[in-house]
Amino acid sequence: MNRFQILWRTLKEINFVAIREEAEVPPRILIVGGPAETRERMMLSFYEGPKANTVPPWQAVTSHPLPCNEACKGTAASADAILWLHPTGEQGDPYLDAVRRQGKLILDAVIADEQSLVPGLLRWNEAVPDRFFGQVGKVLASRIPERQVALARAFPALRPSLLKGLVESVSWQNAVYVLASGMGEMIPVFNLSVDIADMVVLTKNQAIMAYRIALGMGEYGDAKEVLPTLMSVVGGGFFWRQIARQLVGLIPGWGVAPQVAVAYAGTYATGIAIYQWYATGRKLSPKELGGLYRQAFSRVREMLKKKERTRLPAVPEK
Repeated sequence: MNRFQILWRTLKEINFVAIREEAEVPPRILIVGGPAETRERMMLSFYEGPKANTVPPWQAVTSHPLPCNEACKGTAASADAILWLHPTGEQGDPYLDAVRRQGKLILDAVIADEQSLVPGLLRWNEAVPDRFFGQVGKVLASRIPERQVALARAFPALRPSLLKGLVESVSWQNAVYVLASGMGEMIPVFNLSVDIADMVVLTKNQAIMAYRIALGMGEYGDAKEVLPTLMSVVGGGFFWRQIARQLVGLIPGWGVAPQVAVAYAGTYATGIAIYQWYATGRKLSPKELGGLYRQAFSRVREMLKKKERTRLPAVPEK
């Protein structure tokens, strides 16, 4: 069975409809507290970011002043997360405190400039919103990972942190799988074969990641329409032997298991290339894609150096 047959058989087994339906369930974020003009600006900023013209036609973020009235409480009950603005850094609202104790995700933020340091609180600075949304995206991805793609789809400001975080997570997932499965090194010059079952798992994870990035960037097409385009964007990125050839010159002397490097770097470079294509509309050149492989290899090397005897970090649950 050749590589194309393996790929298409793998893709046919994935329930892409369920993935799309999950991404299309509207998320809800509620902003409470702070001056009305600040809440308004923050609410608008959620919709500013890469490929902002693909935002779904429904409103996914709302705001209310404090104390929370009945309308505010109704919105809070159905919200995925509440962003609580503390203009002076002070906390204390009986209703929101009770909601927090019940397990609702509440992100505490202050209105602050670049020099202000308030431990434990996010800082909203209208002049540099990207930093704020990067922090918000990391918290959301950690606390409600099952809503990661839907949140990116709804809020362009969160797309960089959420989707690059998704790429990082799946890259480690493939690296951990390779290490745990004991599969052979995927470097062609070593004359070691790659088990087809292992290739299916790696390709499946990569294809799901690619489609989730597309959905997170506002894509409406189904998988059979979207994935062939994405394959052309990343070239050989879906095929592990081509990835191995890109990396073979980097392996000797680096002290990184080749199969782990290939699994991580191939997945990471593929994901970032797809994200960049959606964000900029420009397909990376072979030289630029090769640079992504090298960047990813450097990342995996540095991260493994920090772990005792190449012990990998835990993979977030999906």
